[in-house]
Amino acid sequence: MTRLVTLLATAALASTATAHFGLLHPESSLGGADNQNQNDSPCGGYRPSEDDETVDFYVSGDAVAIIDMHSQSDWILRATLESDASGDWEQLYPIYRTTGSGRSCLPQVTAPADWAGRRGVVGVVGSATDGLLFSCAPVRFVNGSAPDREECRNGTSVSIRLVENAQLLTFVGNDTSSDEPSGDSGSDDSGSDDSGSSNDDGDSGAASLHGAFQGGFAVSMAAIVGGAVMLL
Repeated sequence: MTRLVTLLATAALASTATAHFGLLHPESSLGGADNQNQNDSPCGGYRPSEDDETVDFYVSGDAVAIIDMHSQSDWILRATLESDASGDWEQLYPIYRTTGSGRSCLPQVTAPADWAGRRGVVGVVGSATDGLLFSCAPVRFVNGSAPDREECRNGTSVSIRLVENAQLLTFVGNDTSSDEPSGDSGSDDSGSDDSGSSNDDGDSGAASLHGAFQGGFAVSMAAIVGGAVMLL
């Protein structure tokens, strides 16, 4: 029986790993589920539409939760009012880097206040060893700050810090859906080293775009395996 549980856990973990990364909140089935297409812009091989079900995203601060299976990734968070994600992307948060595979969450990501009451798409673009990866979530922007999100949980083995990444900046402010980056610019290590730190109790997060950037996040591989078994 012990051997069977071990085999099931290993299989589930391997399945999660092949997805590159998953967008846990805003909850999304657009991108991230198909390993073959997650490198397709703008949403990992999927095109949002007005028929998609939305989740609320609070403009004064809401969580963006990711599970990443890479040892290091750079991230840009963006959003658009174009329901098909065709362009006009705005940056929601400074570009940051996660080091260590597992779960991370930014609990207070803000959006333009005048977007409240409108439909849109929140997008995540990651830059890792296997290239650029995309995921999107159809949302309805609403007033106020979000309640505590169950999905926004942080561990202890992932660190986070602000960085510069010229390539990721090409994915905001564009007017077309091609999202083709210009040049070969990649990450720049000149970002601040003290913008994030490890969090032993797993309860701290990161502040909003206009506040202090705090916390480093993670989940141990043992926790991932445990979660995979529970999913089975």
